[in-house]
Amino acid sequence: MFIRIFLILIFLSFHGAGTPPKIKAQTNPIDVAGTVVDSDGHPLAQATVVLTNRTTLEERKTKTDSSGDFSFHSVPEGPYSLKAEWPRLASLELKLEVSTEAVTGIKIRMYRPVAAMALPPPDETPNYYKMKVFYATDRSATGSNDATSFYGSDRDPNEVLSMGTCDVSIPRDHRPGELEAPSIWKLEFREDPEKHVVLLGVHPELQSQFFSELASSISASPKKEALVFIHGYKTTFEDAARRTAQLAYDLNFQGAPIFYSWPSKGDLHGYAADEGTITWTTPHLMTFLKQVASQSNAKTLHLIAHSMGNRALTQALANLATTARDPVRPHFHEIILAAPDVDRGVFKQLAVEVANSADRVTLYASSHDEALKASMRLHEFPRAGEAGNGLLILKGIDTIDVSAIDSSLLGHSYFGDNTSVISDIRRLLTEGAPPNQRTCLSEASLLNLTYWVFTRESCTPQ
Repeated sequence: MFIRIFLILIFLSFHGAGTPPKIKAQTNPIDVAGTVVDSDGHPLAQATVVLTNRTTLEERKTKTDSSGDFSFHSVPEGPYSLKAEWPRLASLELKLEVSTEAVTGIKIRMYRPVAAMALPPPDETPNYYKMKVFYATDRSATGSNDATSFYGSDRDPNEVLSMGTCDVSIPRDHRPGELEAPSIWKLEFREDPEKHVVLLGVHPELQSQFFSELASSISASPKKEALVFIHGYKTTFEDAARRTAQLAYDLNFQGAPIFYSWPSKGDLHGYAADEGTITWTTPHLMTFLKQVASQSNAKTLHLIAHSMGNRALTQALANLATTARDPVRPHFHEIILAAPDVDRGVFKQLAVEVANSADRVTLYASSHDEALKASMRLHEFPRAGEAGNGLLILKGIDTIDVSAIDSSLLGHSYFGDNTSVISDIRRLLTEGAPPNQRTCLSEASLLNLTYWVFTRESCTPQ
C-alpha cells in the first residue's frame, strides 16, 4: 500500500495534482513520391533519389523500383530540394514545399549533361545584368539540358502546363528596342552575354513552388504587380524568354515579368500548324491567367499579347467573362493588344468581353505591317491589327495607329523594337496615363470615331 501511494505522489509531482498527463498530438505522415525517367520518358530503375531539407541540409536517399517509382515517408514540413542520380546522366534540381498534404506525381527527368556556357568567375563582376523571368508553357520538354532547346515546338501530350524561371542576360550597354544577337556583319558567331540578350538557364519548378516564388517576387515589388506576355507566331521558347526580358528591362518594369509560351513551330512555314495550336492552347492560357490572379497575390496584373497570341488571349478573356458561376473571374489593369493577327469580324464579336476584362484595353495597329497583310491575303478577311481606312475603332478600347513611326522591315514587332512605342507603353504601365496625356499621341477621328496616332513631330522617347 505504501509503495502504491508513493508512486501516485511521484506521478502528481510531475504532472500537477488533478491534471491529466498531456499526450502529444500525432500528425499524419507526409509522403513525397514520384517517378524517375530518362529523356525519352522511359522509367529508370535503381536510380538514386536525394531529398534535401533546404533549411537543415539534412539528406534522405532512396532507390527507384523496377517501374522507376520512389517514395519518402513521414517527411517533416519544410522547404526541400529533390534530384536524381544516375551514371552519365544528370537531372535538374526541383524545389518543393512540404506542408500538410502528400506531394505525389513528381516526375524527375534525367538528361545527358552538356557543356555549360562559359561565365565569368564568381569574383569578377559580369558586364551584363541577369534578368529573372517567370514562365508557363504547354510545350513538351525535349530532353535536352541545353537552355536554348530545353522546350521544343511540340505540344505537351498530356496538356500539362510546365512552370519555372529563366535567367536572361541584358548587356550593360543594351540599347532600348534592341534584341541583341550575334551578327555575321560584326563577325560574331557565338552568343556572348556581355554583348547579346541570351537565355542563360531554364529552371523548371513544381507549380506550388512556382507560385510561392512568384508571390514573393511580386510582394517585394513597389506596386505589387506582374506582367504576362503572350508571344505570337514563329516564336520559339528561347525567343519568348529573350523578348520578355528585353521588354521588362526597357519598360523599367518593377514587378514580376512572366511569359506564357505556347508550342509555336518557330518557323516561317509553320503558320498553319500555329493556327491549330493557338486554338488548342487557349483553355490552358485561361487556366493559367486564373491561377496567376488567385495565387500570385498581385494587386495589379497587366497583359501584353502580340500577333497570333492575341487569338488565344481574346478568346480566353471572352470565355472567362461568360463562364457561369466561376468564383475566379480575374480583372486586369492594362491589357495591350499589339499587332493582333485576329479576324477583324471575330474581334468585334469578342470586344465587349475583352473591354470589360480590364481597366483599360489598348490596341496598337499599323498600315505597314507586312505580316498582317500576308495573313489577310491568306484568310481573305482583314486583321484587327491593320490600320488605314479599315482601322478598328471600338467602344472601350483605345486604338493607336503607329504607322507614322513604324519603319521596320516587316512592321510587325514595333511593340518591342520601336523606342517610341516602348516609351508609350511605359507611361501606360507606370502612370496609367490615358492617351490624351501621353506625349507621343495626337487625337484623330474616322467616321466620327476617336482614335490616336503617333506623330514624328510630337514623339520624343521618354
